[in-house]
Amino acid sequence: MLAHVASLFVLGCSPSSDLEFKAPNGWISSPPSLFGVQVWLPPQGPSQGTILLERRNGEAVKDSSTPSMRDIHGVEHRNVPIKICGNHAALYLASATRMSGGVPANSERVITVWGDARYAAIYVYPAKAKPDPEAEVAIRSLCKKGSEK
Repeated sequence: MLAHVASLFVLGCSPSSDLEFKAPNGWISSPPSLFGVQVWLPPQGPSQGTILLERRNGEAVKDSSTPSMRDIHGVEHRNVPIKICGNHAALYLASATRMSGGVPANSERVITVWGDARYAAIYVYPAKAKPDPEAEVAIRSLCKKGSEK
């Protein structure tokens, strides 16, 4: 029992465990981290893009059902209020960023709040590549288990 509890502490809790998040077909998931982040990589490897799913609880979340730009640091580009999971409020953000190694990249984010948790699905891909349509659909699939679709 103690070993099981210790393994949960080391691996962390999956941010996708309370979501009906649908990663693109063939993408490979990492174990969840201690910091509430889970990563998916395409079969071709991380140089083709990455999806990160993040969950933050408590003080990291504002008392609002709609996230705002104040909640997101370092993003100064396009942001659009959207609806996901039926009629649930979310924020879509698109920006230019850098991948590891300083490679120019594009970033697309969908951010939403359920209760005391803020969820972010982030798709990062090389700036010179076309975005993967399945990855773009995946980041919009942040749906709380048991919620209306």
